[in-house]
Amino acid sequence: MGSIFERRRADGTIAYKAEIVVRKDGKRHKLSQTFDREAAARQWIKRREEELRKPGGLAKLEKTRAVTLAQAIERYITELTQIGRTKAQALQALLLHEVARKECADIASKHLVGLARDLSLDRKPQTVAKYMSHLSAVFPIAKPAWGYDLN
Repeated sequence: MGSIFERRRADGTIAYKAEIVVRKDGKRHKLSQTFDREAAARQWIKRREEELRKPGGLAKLEKTRAVTLAQAIERYITELTQIGRTKAQALQALLLHEVARKECADIASKHLVGLARDLSLDRKPQTVAKYMSHLSAVFPIAKPAWGYDLN
């Protein structure tokens, strides 16, 4: 079910892309992640396949994949009451951007770079940096605390 592909990065180092494809009810579900070591990629495949074999494993995967960045931001604002008013306002402003409507699992670096470019059209660089800094605080909490597939 899982496969590992070698990929050469721009700097010449080798990366290992682990990929799992599951077909169920006529739908194709694909998971992938890139690692520096092949052993880590094999471990990830083994662990994810075990999770998917458990009852409701695929349903849990679908549930966490369907969460948008906007939902993750809103949950961050409501559950973490110790954040300041300025940070909350910046995150609220980010909810209006197109990237906020994307599913967490589909967000890549290029989307965040695009967001920063869009923000820089009518804001100073230090303001854009502040917005991106506030957004980056959501990422390390979303996956471990809530199970959202946000990297």
